[in-house]
Amino acid sequence: TPGTTYTLQETGSGGADLARYNTSATCSVDSTTVPTTKTANGVFSVTVPAGTTGVVGCEITNTPVPTLTLTKNVVGRNNDTDQFTLSIANSGGTTIGAAVTTVGTTNGVQGVKVAPVDVVAGQTYTIKEAAAGGTVLTDYTKSATCKTADGTAVTTTESNGTWSVTIPSDAMDLVTCEIMSVAKPTITVTKTVP
Repeated sequence: TPGTTYTLQETGSGGADLARYNTSATCSVDSTTVPTTKTANGVFSVTVPAGTTGVVGCEITNTPVPTLTLTKNVVGRNNDTDQFTLSIANSGGTTIGAAVTTVGTTNGVQGVKVAPVDVVAGQTYTIKEAAAGGTVLTDYTKSATCKTADGTAVTTTESNGTWSVTIPSDAMDLVTCEIMSVAKPTITVTKTVP
């Protein structure tokens, strides 16, 4: 009915968690847009303009909330006690998710990671590591790589041992980053006195 305000609403079904999606809605009649107002995630109000004739069509679109995960790859340890603490921070410098610290002496991708944390497409985040267990970070050559779920590389920018990563504007799924530390060669000098 023209002049009347209606509520459009959706709920998750089949195990779908609506909180894991960003929702938007569009309405139109005869190719003319009818404004909608988002009042909550999955809930919209739309007022049919006075004098409207024909059918008002509306569509709700769901876009997965992107997430960011940080893992650690250790290629050789200078000391068995060397460990690394990983964390992710938002553009304001606030840590998001729980920082984690590696354990053990195993090389390769470590068994701990900063679990997937919700991020916002188009925004920049910082991934970093800190020394733990007596580690001297300068004893390692460090690098970081990031990619989307389909394997597309995401650019990282390094500054003083931390890296910034901007979530792609079209990211709709998991973005994974890995910090790799490669142990620098060491030289041991011994002296033999005859």
